[in-house]
Amino acid sequence: MMREAGIIVATNAFGMGIDRSDVRFVVHADIPQSLEAYYQEIGRAGRDGGDARCLLLFNYADKWIPESFIESSHPSPEFLRETFGRLAGVAKPEVKGEDWKWFSAKGDQRFHAAVSLLQRAGYLERIQAADGRGVRLLRPEDLQLSAFNFAELERRRQFEFRKFAVMLQYASRFKRHCYRSFLLRYFGEWNRVRDCGGDRKSTRL
Repeated sequence: MMREAGIIVATNAFGMGIDRSDVRFVVHADIPQSLEAYYQEIGRAGRDGGDARCLLLFNYADKWIPESFIESSHPSPEFLRETFGRLAGVAKPEVKGEDWKWFSAKGDQRFHAAVSLLQRAGYLERIQAADGRGVRLLRPEDLQLSAFNFAELERRRQFEFRKFAVMLQYASRFKRHCYRSFLLRYFGEWNRVRDCGGDRKSTRL
């Protein structure tokens, strides 16, 4: 922020906090999960109105990274039931302290996503007790999660995949074309100008 560094390497979350108007170059080492995210991130560049360039390094094989994140964030009904059953198997209304550490330490992204989904659905709540953090089971008898809206979860999962498909379409257009017009069309700001006149070269890696 004091202009003492010329290059910043950051995660996308940290990069979004870089509030300098004179950023001239933004490089993506991985493909973002959606055009919305990409547009926000490249928006760090050229905020002072000066020229700026953005480079997206993309190999089609890398699409498994966002796809696996979408899958992990929307676990299957079987995994949700399995996770809730394991927590209920502790045979206590609360799973906390060392028991919770054991569960959360072994859990992957799917586990933490499942806990958040179960919390929103009213099956458990997070607690902070004297002997440590954990969760309190609110419906330990419903191991089949009969009140959980699995259809809505699947709709959200498909929605995220559709958004990523648009991002793939954007990144896979290797012929010469105006990337800006693609973004304007997507966000409903089409202005009849098919070419903004900027540099629109792309190179297959």
